Amino acid sequence: MPSPQPPQFRFDANRFEELAARAGDTTRYAISRRTGLTQGAISNILTGRRQPTLNSAMRLTQPYGISLDDLVSVAA
Repeated sequence: MPSPQPPQFRFDANRFEELAARAGDTTRYAISRRTGLTQGAISNILTGRRQPTLNSAMRLTQPYGISLDDLVSVAA
């Protein structure tokens, strides 16, 4: 019998954008300034073209005081 597939996790970019906006960061430029990630990286993550690495996800969440648990879910 084959082994079950490990779960796949997804970063909830829409929820992140909501929380960043609550902190006053409504542009990718503002998010970039706060997190240190490039605007291109942020654009790729927020549009769903890329999933963030663990390092990038932590850099996105920590400056806003967001728990990574609040933004990562098991993909269906």
